[in-house]
Amino acid sequence: MKIFNKENSEPQINKPRIRRKVRISLKNLIISAVVFGLVLSVVILGGVGIMYAAPGSEGDPVITKSYVEDVLMPNIHEYIKDFLTSNGQNNSFSVITVYAGETFQGGEGTEFILRQGSGTIIGSANGGVADLTRGYDLSSGESVPSNCLLVVPKAEGRGFKAATDVIIMVKGTYEIVK
Repeated sequence: MKIFNKENSEPQINKPRIRRKVRISLKNLIISAVVFGLVLSVVILGGVGIMYAAPGSEGDPVITKSYVEDVLMPNIHEYIKDFLTSNGQNNSFSVITVYAGETFQGGEGTEFILRQGSGTIIGSANGGVADLTRGYDLSSGESVPSNCLLVVPKAEGRGFKAATDVIIMVKGTYEIVK
């Protein structure tokens, strides 16, 4: 094939490219065919396995609407119900009256709020009653603050002695000693 150069009008001849012959041995051809067959088998069998797997199962982990409605939601509702009832105990506050001269002793983790009246804190050697509203520990002899969330950390007789008739909101276990 002749190509003309623009600068000089002499034709240039392109040399044909030499093609090399690629030799594939029979051994390499057999190995390639076996590998291709194995890969193809895995792809086909994997596709069939996924096609016949039940939705939401271990074979097909896609979560379907029916799985959410039939399996997840009932479990979530049951978990929330169990959490809110906390082993059969109601997690709401009860309103009680502690009369003047009586002692309120809370169990471990008991929460209470003084709504009316007055009293003095009863602590132990390990500490007093935690005032979560103001963020500090109330020691023995201090006045019980009204409208503050108080928590008895340990059941060691901690609580308060009522100076007047007292109305409190309480959540948890407690004992009133006369």
